[in-house]
Amino acid sequence: MSAAELDLLARIHVKMGCYDLAKQRWEDAIKTGERTADFEECIKVLENFQEYKRQLWIWRVRLCMHFAAILLTIWLLLRLGLFSTFLTK
Repeated sequence: MSAAELDLLARIHVKMGCYDLAKQRWEDAIKTGERTADFEECIKVLENFQEYKRQLWIWRVRLCMHFAAILLTIWLLLRLGLFSTFLTK
């Protein structure tokens, strides 16, 4: 396959969310010797995007954990009757 065809396949894989396949296609395109710098840049951008998505997932999990902790605290305060005394003061 030509470098242009491999590049097109890689871009299709990215659109489909198949990032490992896209990276492999770009690595195959690098082996052709054409536009090597362009394909290396594509791989770098893809890796940065994957890291961004991983960090976003971690942020969402932490946000949910904090929200759950706040709800649990409010529930415990209500259950123990401490929340109502706090509001009346």
